[in-house]
Amino acid sequence: MTADPVPTSAWHRRRGVPTLAAFAIFALLAVGFFNPVFRGSTFSLIAGHSSIQYPWAAAPSHYHDAAQSDQANNVYPIQVDLNRNLRDGRFPYWSPYSFGGGPTLGNVYGVGFYPPRVAASLLVSPTWVHDLLVVLHVFLAGAAMFLLVRRLGHSWLAGMLAGIAWMFSPSWFGLALLEGSSVLAALIPLLLWFTHRAVVGRSRPDAVATAFVLALIVLGASVQPAVFCFALAAGWGLLLGVAGRDRDTTRPWRQTLRDNVKVVALFVVLGVMLCAFLVLPATAQISDSARAVVPDGVMKLQDVGLDDFAHVADGSPPLITGDNVWALTFLGLPALVAALAGLFSRRRGTGLGRTIVVVFFLLMVGTVFTEVARALVPGFAYLSPLGRLLPFFAFGAVLLAGIGVDTLRDALVRLARPELRRKVLTGFTVVAALALALEAWQLIHYDRQINPPFQPRKASMLYPKTPLIAALQGGVAQEARAGDEQRIVPVRRGAATDPFSPPPFVGETTRLFGLESAGGYLNVIPERSRILALAFSGATVDAAQQPLVGAYEAFFFAKSARFDLLRKMGVDSVVTAPKPQTDPSLKRAIRTLKADVSYSGPDGAVLQLPDTHRAFVVDGVETVPTEDAALRRYADPAFDEHRTVLLDGSDAKGERAAPSTGALAATTQIRRTGPSDRTIEVDSPRAGWLVLLDSYAKGWSAKVGGKDAELKRADFAYRAVRVPAGRSTVTMHYTTPSLRLGLGVTLLGLLLSLALLLRPLLARRRRGGPTLEEEAEPAR
Repeated sequence: MTADPVPTSAWHRRRGVPTLAAFAIFALLAVGFFNPVFRGSTFSLIAGHSSIQYPWAAAPSHYHDAAQSDQANNVYPIQVDLNRNLRDGRFPYWSPYSFGGGPTLGNVYGVGFYPPRVAASLLVSPTWVHDLLVVLHVFLAGAAMFLLVRRLGHSWLAGMLAGIAWMFSPSWFGLALLEGSSVLAALIPLLLWFTHRAVVGRSRPDAVATAFVLALIVLGASVQPAVFCFALAAGWGLLLGVAGRDRDTTRPWRQTLRDNVKVVALFVVLGVMLCAFLVLPATAQISDSARAVVPDGVMKLQDVGLDDFAHVADGSPPLITGDNVWALTFLGLPALVAALAGLFSRRRGTGLGRTIVVVFFLLMVGTVFTEVARALVPGFAYLSPLGRLLPFFAFGAVLLAGIGVDTLRDALVRLARPELRRKVLTGFTVVAALALALEAWQLIHYDRQINPPFQPRKASMLYPKTPLIAALQGGVAQEARAGDEQRIVPVRRGAATDPFSPPPFVGETTRLFGLESAGGYLNVIPERSRILALAFSGATVDAAQQPLVGAYEAFFFAKSARFDLLRKMGVDSVVTAPKPQTDPSLKRAIRTLKADVSYSGPDGAVLQLPDTHRAFVVDGVETVPTEDAALRRYADPAFDEHRTVLLDGSDAKGERAAPSTGALAATTQIRRTGPSDRTIEVDSPRAGWLVLLDSYAKGWSAKVGGKDAELKRADFAYRAVRVPAGRSTVTMHYTTPSLRLGLGVTLLGLLLSLALLLRPLLARRRRGGPTLEEEAEPAR
């Protein structure tokens, strides 16, 4: 590592003091930005988002909704559910709350395994989980970036500029409300810091640490950005010491490359193993949900345009929308100037910074590299929008900015006369310190403007319980006493083309109160449950069967909704805006369905459907060959699901069609024993099929009378099992596909990690001396 061209101060030579001082500044900046959190507010959108939906629109706050509303209608409700389940000592691998039920690991629930989130979920409220995660990782983003720049041999000021520019980079800070963005921001520089230590130092403990950081990115952010993080760490690790400023001149480059391959292979394979317990089942669930790749034409519309990069020096925050929140390129004036200097530097790390900037720029703007990535990079074809890659571009630019500080310093010192160099250095240090302050001020001001204002952490602002919710929960209790379960569906007035009016229960907000919904907002849903939801919304049979691209947020409008499908979806309650009789479509539905208005108030109304059952017994069997035929038949008003079970595809093989003998006077009692279990007491005068209108998915199994029984997908999307005449107990259990295999691989990875960490210690005890230092080389 080359020495600085000027002498360093004693303060800088004192081990640990500069780093601690830097960390203290980062902590002060993080706490300063989020100071309202510690004074009774929350960095959340709940108060604003609740104001645009019933039942809370009846008493709106003065806060407004914003583009980052996913935090309020998806992330927060799932965090509430995680808090409940983790404190009960279980993890919810299946959730009954949306689209008739569905698996969880492919959705936001997967982040429930991230260790800081687990700890926070067990100790504090859901809003505090959110706030603490964001504040912690904003601080870590700056601290880790500082460590990386210093590891590459650059000055304290260089590390500070890079740390400040990265910890407040709008490229990811505009989405900090979603938590995963801040986790990714903290772990990318930490990953590369450990990568450098592991490869250059030939350190097994650091290789293990690199693997753990890779796994944490998967657990805390998501698999898609983790793919690029694996590629970054592996690519850089292979080249360290082989060429450029990091060239190891003490041995041939081929030997260096071979040694690098060993270290990189170790942390890549180990990283995959450590997160296998989540990746394998989540992949199985995603494939069962029939997610489709983003169409080429759509992906081109979602790229980050050259005009977006024109704002890299524009400190005027835009009015944030759902489109431009993914394209915030502002770097801050000091960082931009330094990055331009770093771009043409030859100091250590410039190759990494330039490569990241160029590669991710070409991926985002829609070039041939984008097409290659679609074909070769796992998960890239599901990426939407391409602006999700912008934080990587910004990371490379910020790294170059840190390097540029020392490049500018060295250039000024070289140009100065020898007797003036110390004064030039002093002047440069003063200017650099002012530049740090300017960078922090610019980015903090910008980030304040692009994020919603802090909102009160009051119960009255956090989706409070209203009379409508109390009425629905009363209905849940009443159904439970009757041995049945309630499922609701939120329906908006009018048509999708009408002017906006507050809808009821947007996204996942029903799960806050333990209410099961036929709608929701998820990106992994059992395929046929989603299709039925689309059919209910009024989509044609062909349109409903189009594969899912991205997440699906269900909105049902009264004018187009297929109300005749409600009973077939196990729905017994329709939730809508106040005074439903004033909407012609709802008025007609009330009459047709013979529904009662069981609750009506300023916060909305509940329409109660009679004779709706979640579980029932039939003795008729009808078979059809394909999924398409099954959907058309089940959606046909002439099909009576309470007399005949409908089987299709492989579930129909070996089954003989039989006409129904009529309605059976059978009774069923549903007992829920957990999110992944159902117990149903059946008393039927004749043998038949028990049908449960809960989503079918791979992993569900059944027992009848304690003996294994074949559980079939029936009535297009639901579950059915044969039951004998008389009394019987049916139990259904969900086992996450590939979970056991994933757990086994992860356990093996943990054991391997432990062995690698203990091996030097055991060798040291046997030989009576250090071994790790013998293997390591000086950091470069």
